[in-house]
Amino acid sequence: MENSPGSPVDSPRGTYPARVDDKGRLKLPAAFVEYVQSLGSQKVFITTIDELTCKIYTIPAWNATVKTLREGHDKHKSASIEFIAKFWGQDSELDPQGRFLLPAELRRSLQLENAPVRMEGFDGVISVFSEATYSRRLAESRENYAAKIAYAEELGIR
Repeated sequence: MENSPGSPVDSPRGTYPARVDDKGRLKLPAAFVEYVQSLGSQKVFITTIDELTCKIYTIPAWNATVKTLREGHDKHKSASIEFIAKFWGQDSELDPQGRFLLPAELRRSLQLENAPVRMEGFDGVISVFSEATYSRRLAESRENYAAKIAYAEELGIR
């Protein structure tokens, strides 16, 4: 059954390869274009929280993030995280070719400029990893993997 126009589709599962061109535009894979368009707004806030991963927030997801930070019990930490996110952040909008323009300073700092990247999405947020960051996270995830599988089995995951 196909989704009717405007009805949200699930965020793409798995990680997807993509590319940031020499002008700083991230070309979304078709599954991500469909996902963003289904959310009803093509406007987003692009930033980083950890200064390693680019985050593309739908406006409702960004507003919920700010609300969560402001309601947190450690106001100093929350204010610092929000400040860093605003420092790196910029609004963007999906263009007709399915691209977002990434903030110039952010893409340079995260080594995303004119480079291949990996993407994943969940709950109104798309994470964009440089090849180096993605490779490092993959290697870290594989460390002591047998113990991690045993843990998953304890949780009932098959």
